[in-house]
Amino acid sequence: MLRTAVGGLFYWSFLALSATLGICFMTVPQLPLLLISPRLFRNTVDAFVSYYLMFVVATMELLYGIKFVISGDKIESIPGADNLIVMNHRTRLDWMFFWCCLYRHSFKSIYNLKISLKSTLRHLLGLGWATQFSAFIFMERSFDKDKHILRNMLHYYRRVRKDINLLFFVEGTDKTQTTTQRSHAFADKNNLPRYDYVLHPRVTGFSHTMQLMSQGNLDSLYDVTVAYKHTIPQSELAILKGQFPQEVHFHVKRHKKEQLPVEDEALQDYCKELWKEKEEQLREFYTGDKRTLYSWGDQHSVECSQLRRFWLVLCIIFWISATVLSVYLILTNSLVFYYVLASCLGMAIVSRYGLDTILAKL
Repeated sequence: MLRTAVGGLFYWSFLALSATLGICFMTVPQLPLLLISPRLFRNTVDAFVSYYLMFVVATMELLYGIKFVISGDKIESIPGADNLIVMNHRTRLDWMFFWCCLYRHSFKSIYNLKISLKSTLRHLLGLGWATQFSAFIFMERSFDKDKHILRNMLHYYRRVRKDINLLFFVEGTDKTQTTTQRSHAFADKNNLPRYDYVLHPRVTGFSHTMQLMSQGNLDSLYDVTVAYKHTIPQSELAILKGQFPQEVHFHVKRHKKEQLPVEDEALQDYCKELWKEKEEQLREFYTGDKRTLYSWGDQHSVECSQLRRFWLVLCIIFWISATVLSVYLILTNSLVFYYVLASCLGMAIVSRYGLDTILAKL
């Protein structure tokens, strides 16, 4: 029943509702910390958001039965160090499924997660507000604008001494029929091979991001490949129709900073080579006999331990209970109702400017 249009509607509705109420009751009261202790604000908000991401992981794995196959290197969050994570962008939802990959590696990895997203996503009710509180990086898809946004946010993380795992989509957009045709046109114009399973990467943005992070505490570059077995949910609408994936595969390859080039042109060539390998890996996955990504390269597969599943169960119990209790208080207590209304109106107004932008300027 959950893998139907009714189940899809319930999925998005409950995620939006729980995120909105979580912000109102657990995050908005922390805003005074922005002036008192910006670093404490960052740590407490990121802890709250991490537990919410675990709840999303729990719903996907335990309630909707999505199987995740994780292989390759472990994403390590070393104190005082940052990581850059690049991944092919097969669907609009890759970043959400990736939370399941990070959770298997460590809670610290998901706690330090920051994502570069399209700027329009900051306005989504509840979920968009949560990403703003998390200080995700919202891009305008213009390098002249985005290089300043990226620099300001990286400076903000350093000011509050926040270690990050930055998920950066080098392709700039998800793979659709339209974007594939654009990628083919780019390849033909620049005498490059056409790719069927990835889009040609935007190497200028990759090189700039690598150089900025290398000026700080960059430890490693993680190259992640994502693939879907059977159903491929292209967008939020697919989930709304109940088209949940049966299996999502991730393969992780670690590149230590010492192994990476430094110069701009060399970094761009390095990125092109990563995507060439990714195209071959995905071609083998989708057309070959072996239907797992870890049959290509490292054979290590990461399973979800019983302890981690236990914590996922606790997350489901907590968030469902907290959401039901919050709704009850809103319906029965006028003070709570007006508080939530004021909080939502305030966030709607702040979203026009971007809480992430405000944070970067503090």
